[in-house]
Amino acid sequence: MIDWGSRAHRRETGVAMKRRKSHQTALLRVLALLLTLSLIALFLPTPISATLRNVMQVIVPLQHAMVALTDPATGESRVMSPGEIESLIRQVQGYQQQVAALSLHNAQLENERTMLLGLRDRSRSEDWNLLPALVVAGDSLAWRESKLLDRGTLKGVRSEQLALSDYFLRQGTDHGVQEGMNIVASECLVGEVVEASTNSARLLLVTDRESRPRLVQIGRLVENRFEFLTDEFILHGAGEGRMQIDNVHHDLIDQQKIQIDDLVVNADGDDRLPLAVIIGRVEAIRRDDRNGLIYILDVRSTLDLNRLRQVYVVATSENQP
Repeated sequence: MIDWGSRAHRRETGVAMKRRKSHQTALLRVLALLLTLSLIALFLPTPISATLRNVMQVIVPLQHAMVALTDPATGESRVMSPGEIESLIRQVQGYQQQVAALSLHNAQLENERTMLLGLRDRSRSEDWNLLPALVVAGDSLAWRESKLLDRGTLKGVRSEQLALSDYFLRQGTDHGVQEGMNIVASECLVGEVVEASTNSARLLLVTDRESRPRLVQIGRLVENRFEFLTDEFILHGAGEGRMQIDNVHHDLIDQQKIQIDDLVVNADGDDRLPLAVIIGRVEAIRRDDRNGLIYILDVRSTLDLNRLRQVYVVATSENQP
């Protein structure tokens, strides 16, 4: 006689064990990523590592949470809820972006030090703050891609200030240099303030056709570290939630130096940002119809800008009252 109840129990047990093993594998990968970020921090120049002390302070409690969830010896091993998994995935993506931004920033600092032979320090201001703002409305003009913010000149927002997402780490409070560096590295650039009144401001998204072209670099994760091309490109808004890089030489595509899903990062030279920031990922690569030796890269933000609810406006000493 077949014991159907016993078979069903074994089947359910097997499914539960596979699900649990899958969660544990994903969490172990997260631990590996966090350890990689820690190693990168060890090789940063002293001035930068001192500024980024808060990065490690954010990672330590998260590492502890991972170990508690994956180590049965703690007695806390359990299957994570869908909400916890979504939150963890968002944080992991933020830390991946943090590794990329800090890797590029460190490389560029080393290049500057070599080129200038220590004759001058970086001219970038260290006096900056992150001003949180809520997105309260979209644009009244359907063809324009912008957002209305609930923060204006009365609370420090000015035209030409850049804005970052408040999505991956979800901090939601005012931050200065010490508290904010890890947030800047983890979030992505979403736009620029083009109008500011007393209590509100209009944020033009990076995807808008009228947004200012930006100098960017492209890179990817290779063996637990981010590698960037030395080439610089011009990124501009293409409308309908897209960005675009034109005039990419075919050699970079043929030799697979640029691939789908590569990260696009603003070149570390804008005084309105304290370091390089992720803008998006390469979504598609297509040949230019007018020139067969040239390619066009379609780029999308690392988050859905249509669902943007909170941002950080970056206020530096140059654009603060």
